[in-house]
Amino acid sequence: MGKNNLMVMSDNPLGVTGLGRVGGDLARLIATELPETFRVGYAAFGGSTSHRLPYELYPLQPPNDGEHFLSAWRDFAGDEPGILLTIMNPAWLRWLAFPEELPDCELKTILSSGKIRRWAYIPVDAVGPGDKLIQAEKEIIERMDRVLAYTSFGSRVIDRTVEWKNPPHLGACPHLPHGIDSTIFYPRSRQEARQSKFMERVLKAKGRLSEKTLLIGVVATNTPRKDWGLAFEIIADLKTRGVDVGLWAHTDHVEGFWRLDRLAEAFDVKAQTIITTGALSHEDMAWGYAACSATLGIGSEGWGLPLSESLACGVPVVTMNCAGATEFVPPEFRIEPIAWRWDGAFCCRRPVFRAGDWADKALEVREGLCRLKHKFTWDGAWPAWSQWLREGVE
Repeated sequence: MGKNNLMVMSDNPLGVTGLGRVGGDLARLIATELPETFRVGYAAFGGSTSHRLPYELYPLQPPNDGEHFLSAWRDFAGDEPGILLTIMNPAWLRWLAFPEELPDCELKTILSSGKIRRWAYIPVDAVGPGDKLIQAEKEIIERMDRVLAYTSFGSRVIDRTVEWKNPPHLGACPHLPHGIDSTIFYPRSRQEARQSKFMERVLKAKGRLSEKTLLIGVVATNTPRKDWGLAFEIIADLKTRGVDVGLWAHTDHVEGFWRLDRLAEAFDVKAQTIITTGALSHEDMAWGYAACSATLGIGSEGWGLPLSESLACGVPVVTMNCAGATEFVPPEFRIEPIAWRWDGAFCCRRPVFRAGDWADKALEVREGLCRLKHKFTWDGAWPAWSQWLREGVE
């Protein structure tokens, strides 16, 4: 039997988003660990390409309406059948789930032919009315040939939402974690990290941090779902208590939904704030986490990759007691919301917090010992992934 064409579609793996990181890791592992079973391509939203990857990378330009996907698929698979593994919010995939709604075109023909099997690896970061996903997402998920959730939370939400009618689910959505590379993300000395070349070259903060500085790390994109206002309010709260505090804020853009420089000024923590942008190597990220006293998870997450990486480096995290991060973050590191608000753009509930609760928890866990469970590393997670992938083509 020949190889199966499998194309991953998600954010660009050379970028900074969690979706891209997850997609890139999976594509690399499938290409290198299952080379006899799969030939791997990657349709990437935005960014550039690279010839140093073990799979073919096809950058797609917006909008995400399928037009550019067809060109990438033709270059990758030609007229052969194959599998499209999507890693994204299913609401973006109406064109894939309902090709009959497209105008007459080549994309409509190939999607309607059944040549492309549709697999979806779905992050669930929030719920709508009735603790379910909205109708638009429900309809799309029900059209997928195989569905896999990031977490048990996501699995429960999808099962509450979807009326399963076809194999392989028939009543239960499986879930598998994505892992982290434990050869890079492992416990390191905080003192060594704060004296490292990373601090001098990337953070430009060598000598600015003492051993007693409470350095808080926040690694998040500059989007509405990430509560950067909360992050800066927490730092300001700690400063008013007389704490020697610092913030390492790593993001994609200083100016986006949030103006991070303006937030630092508004909360009077500009002197305490170090902002870095763009893609950093995994090694640099590991040194950055290791330099921190704690890492904050400021968004309701489908998973929360910076949090699992931080824990793997032995660094405590403080995050929300909701959504995907509850899969692997110990209960003692989580904060209960004081209220909920409605997110109109996504028709879902978002948590509301008191900054002081996070400041209290950061002080509480700063010297805490923590580890990421083995099953959340790729060494631990890959066997189940390999089985799931193989089952789909047997």
